[in-house]
Amino acid sequence: MMKTLFVSDFDRTLYVNREISRENLSVLEDWKRRGNLFVIATGREENILRELLGKYHLTADYLICNNGAEVVDWEGRVLFERTMEEHTVCRIVEELLREYHTAVDVTQKSGRIQVKDREEPEHSYKNVFQLHVRFEDTDRTRAAAERLNLRYEGAEAFANEWNLDIVHRGIDKAGGIEALLKIINWKGKVAVIGDSFNDLCMIERFGGYTLAAADKEVQKKALSVCRDVAECIKRIEERI
Repeated sequence: MMKTLFVSDFDRTLYVNREISRENLSVLEDWKRRGNLFVIATGREENILRELLGKYHLTADYLICNNGAEVVDWEGRVLFERTMEEHTVCRIVEELLREYHTAVDVTQKSGRIQVKDREEPEHSYKNVFQLHVRFEDTDRTRAAAERLNLRYEGAEAFANEWNLDIVHRGIDKAGGIEALLKIINWKGKVAVIGDSFNDLCMIERFGGYTLAAADKEVQKKALSVCRDVAECIKRIEERI
């Protein structure tokens, strides 16, 4: 029987209300035991994601982090990465601080720094995977994403609830999945699930699933709406 590579978003899809349910954990372990692959695609950085997964003793075959800017295997080997241009990062950080008066998280290969004030000593913005800002409402998040996407040819901004993630232009979760499939020469099936606007690219590209709690715009693009990851896997198995 042909195996399937299953890709799940993390926050509010697999990790809901700050926990991974026992049912999801059980179904995923059974999924992997039968020879299928499990991949997480997230806006989170690798170290924080691994720390959370460790609390549940949950492993994945591959991790797609920073909205597709970094792809690694479970052992930590880097399979793909794409960082932002340093001058683009400098300009965007300056604009975010000036226009929105909010702290900016800067995820680099060496770790994360937070920039809170324009008067801080100059930071190095080399090898940046992603910028992140958290707003107080979804409307402001979407407006900021639209503004930045119009102003910067070298950057791609994603609105994810109250979170704004910014990566190199052309980088997204769908691209991260495609890079992974090419690198590992995957010949089996692919299934995905996500709940937010930064998941739309992979939902549309791979005919993906979403959740009943997802935004209505996301639900319209999905192949099917599920209760949770466990139900999604069961539906995938019915189609195999």
